[in-house]
Amino acid sequence: MKLPRRSVLVGLAALLICAWIALAALVRESSPFSWDLYVLWVVTPYLVLGAGLLIPWGDDDRRARTGCVTALAMLVVTHYFYRSTMGVLFFYLPMYLLPAGVVLWALLYWLGPRAWTWLSAETEKLD
Repeated sequence: MKLPRRSVLVGLAALLICAWIALAALVRESSPFSWDLYVLWVVTPYLVLGAGLLIPWGDDDRRARTGCVTALAMLVVTHYFYRSTMGVLFFYLPMYLLPAGVVLWALLYWLGPRAWTWLSAETEKLD
């Protein structure tokens, strides 16, 4: 069995931390906590992006790099919104994180190589 790339492991670790932050905030904010479908709703964005990292599609290097960057961006957003949260946020935040994470990953995947080529060409002009 081939070991996954380091960026895949970093992305999976970031998504695991995201899910842990969201679950910890959910447990803290709910008075009688219970394991139900609401917990699944809160962690769904991270499960979908984790599946996108593990299921082979497209170019392996680009998928791993852009998935890692997307996971790290999700970690920043998750930490920011869930550190001091209200109960209503648990209903709306996954609804926005799921499509936003997928769209960010798609933009990074398809526009990333062009952006890096343009950026390297522009920085060579400064030398």
